[in-house]
Amino acid sequence: MNKRNYLIAFVLLLAVLVSYYLYNKPTRNLTNETADLSLPAPELYRQFAENEAHANQQYLDKVIQVKGVLQNVSRGNDGSLNLTLDAGNPMGGVTCEIPGSNIPEGLNLKTGREMTVKGQCTGFLMDVVLVKCVVVP
Repeated sequence: MNKRNYLIAFVLLLAVLVSYYLYNKPTRNLTNETADLSLPAPELYRQFAENEAHANQQYLDKVIQVKGVLQNVSRGNDGSLNLTLDAGNPMGGVTCEIPGSNIPEGLNLKTGREMTVKGQCTGFLMDVVLVKCVVVP
């Protein structure tokens, strides 16, 4: 084999190793992290609805603690919970995805109940989306 073939093999091996590392990298656990910001769900939604670009600069990838009224609960195919907090707007709300490993036992999920959730903001799609969420007692 010539030098070019060795170089190609090395680059492919490096790509496979990096991919394997990234795939198996542990996810961020927000249980013990302090929230960067804390605000009511309607205020967070309003800021994204009025000026998404500015809200992205302010909230994207930050840990946000949101307080609001539980509007909807659904289960994902992977065992996660998707909670929607009322934002005072019929067009959207604040969606909080709680991974299956972060669902506390005895969690009261009655709609109309006020609750506080902490999660990482990933942006705005009809709803403000928070992922890796944990319920704050």
